[in-house]
Amino acid sequence: MEIIDYTRESLMELFTDALPAINEQFLLIKKLDDLFPIFNDSQEKGKKTEKNTPIIIALTILFLSPALIFFLYCIFNKEYSESTKASLMTATITYIFLISFMPLIFFISKAIQNRGTGKLQEKINHVFFQIQSLHEKNPALDIIPLKYQTPVALEEMTEYLANYRATNWTDAVNILEETVHRNNMLYYQNKQLATLNQQLGVINNIKKNTDTSGLDVFTALTSLASSLM
Repeated sequence: MEIIDYTRESLMELFTDALPAINEQFLLIKKLDDLFPIFNDSQEKGKKTEKNTPIIIALTILFLSPALIFFLYCIFNKEYSESTKASLMTATITYIFLISFMPLIFFISKAIQNRGTGKLQEKINHVFFQIQSLHEKNPALDIIPLKYQTPVALEEMTEYLANYRATNWTDAVNILEETVHRNNMLYYQNKQLATLNQQLGVINNIKKNTDTSGLDVFTALTSLASSLM
């Protein structure tokens, strides 16, 4: 049976049974909401690192190849004395060692970053598993549309049904949507009213300063603009 076919009493029972699970699910969704931005940011950094990998490899080859060639040259060159060979080889080995740090640090950082991304993925998967388990244990979560699976929405609609403002699902949803829309409009109007009062306050201050100083409005506005720059 679909939710639109539920009676008033059945809906109230459904909402009451589902509320604890929806509270728990909402906390899990909030966890996901916190994890996703961090995970996405980590993925973006990982993509940038992957793009830089060929560059790091190319630079490493570019700087190491001459050193390795020179090292081999020193080994097989019979014109150099043993002490000269030793000095040149020591300098070359030191150079190779220092240059090798660049890719080494890069790939260690890459491994740490990939590990961090993997751990975040595991956390996200675990939260999804918990949500899935909730749905398996609470069939009501598969009946109520996901859009309305919030504690406040459920409590509001339960109240509409209890007060007989609504007698079915469609009525309860319509009242809820109207309430949300009205509250949004009220917030917008209050915000606009606050902005209007602030702007009127600025104009009144200018007028007051104009009246007391004998300056005309244009001069006062020019002075105000200059002071704000």
